[in-house]
Amino acid sequence: MWEYRKLLHDEESAHFAALLEKTSTDNRNTATEPAVVPRKTKNRSEMMEFGDGHARIIGVHVLNSKGDECSNFYPGEQLRIKVRCQVLSNARNLNVAIRLRNKEGIKVYSWGTLNQDISSYFSGSAREIFWERDFRSGEEVSVDFTCDCPLGMNLYEVQACLSFEATPDYLQQRILHWIDEAAFFNVFMRKESYFFGGICDLRMSASVS
Repeated sequence: MWEYRKLLHDEESAHFAALLEKTSTDNRNTATEPAVVPRKTKNRSEMMEFGDGHARIIGVHVLNSKGDECSNFYPGEQLRIKVRCQVLSNARNLNVAIRLRNKEGIKVYSWGTLNQDISSYFSGSAREIFWERDFRSGEEVSVDFTCDCPLGMNLYEVQACLSFEATPDYLQQRILHWIDEAAFFNVFMRKESYFFGGICDLRMSASVS
């Protein structure tokens, strides 16, 4: 298992390095906006999908504030990840989630509809509980994950997950469909106007006494 994980990590690192070099070269050769990150190849994607097949992810899109597909962002800009799913049999207690990894393979963040549901349960919010929603066979649903980008300069991979959660606490989970390398995006930095180092922006302030 350790040897397999090491080989997989080495392959992913080489793949990320190639993507970064491609987009960095395009960025240097372009006077305006950086080039779009190339999409993954079909064969590589097929090797990185799994699940029991009772539902499937049919699309993952990275969008900007205008709703246009976008692969390049700067800190503070709106980042939206749309995950489109189709249920293949009557279902309930579903969770749609994403995970972000940087090119070094570090998990930067994960979040799903169940995370929001857990927060709603705790706070007594009147927000609709996705986990309690009933789906019919063939029904499609789209989930938008939105934030103002707090990430540092890097290349990021989006992993997408559709799971069945027997209880609303991630303790009894069954993966219906998981996709590695579902999408990629870059975060760049405008160093002349706003700059920070590291994985994410903690929005610190400095006071002098």
